[in-house]
Amino acid sequence: MSSSVRLAFSADSAAGAAPAPAIKRRSLTEAFNAAAAGAPPRQPHANGELLITEAFIAQESLEKIGKLLRTEMKGQFEIGPAKDLGRAMAKTKEKGDLALNCDFSRARVLLKDLNQIKKAIDIFGRPGEATLGKGADAMTLNILDVDNTFSKPSAKKPGLCNLDVKIALPITLDTGEESYHICEVQFLHKGTKAVYEKSHKVYEEARSELIRRQYFENAMDMAGCPETVRNLEKKWHASDKKYNDLMQKRGELNTEIAAKLGLDTLRGYQPCESRMPKSLQCSM
Repeated sequence: MSSSVRLAFSADSAAGAAPAPAIKRRSLTEAFNAAAAGAPPRQPHANGELLITEAFIAQESLEKIGKLLRTEMKGQFEIGPAKDLGRAMAKTKEKGDLALNCDFSRARVLLKDLNQIKKAIDIFGRPGEATLGKGADAMTLNILDVDNTFSKPSAKKPGLCNLDVKIALPITLDTGEESYHICEVQFLHKGTKAVYEKSHKVYEEARSELIRRQYFENAMDMAGCPETVRNLEKKWHASDKKYNDLMQKRGELNTEIAAKLGLDTLRGYQPCESRMPKSLQCSM
């Protein structure tokens, strides 16, 4: 979908309905300053329907990034389906703010060997401005956040080895106003794709079990009958064990494929200084 997508509820306006209230948007400068101060990346606003529409607009830039990455790294670039509002709202219940969802628009890059992975880390290894391409085709990327589990393991993602980058892509609204939309680009070894997809299904099952465990915990707080409390405690412990078993299984799947492909040799790898992006700067 091109940038001709309309964002101003024009159909309602044409029908004589009251215009939608203006949405206060965070500027890209504000987003950079917040990222430089260590804050998590945030979309410019928290209107779910508009964020989904803006994700489609940002796809054009994401596709251009894909073309440049194919040339720069010879990797396989895949754009994923845009996240629907229902899934975003479910994650919002955990994070508490829809604007913290930065993967409405997402893509992944499958790299064939360790050298390609190192090159990706060199270019995208820290927040800042990174340049892809040369001459008229060059594109400056605003990197707001980087999660590099190739170099630094994460307790939240046991055994997982990838580079997860949040990029703020400029977009133009139908009003002519300039804004941005944060997209997620993941870099991983192509040999991990099938295992990580299996691992993610285990993770989704674990997330469901976590919700179930929380239900039993809440029910215990409200139960008045001692026997009911005891029964709920048994169910809570069973659910807790299942959740931990699933998370352990996920970690084992990730760790096994990482060792098989030699990804553990990337632990501690730091970006090459000559390729690192310009650091984020807080403007006063």
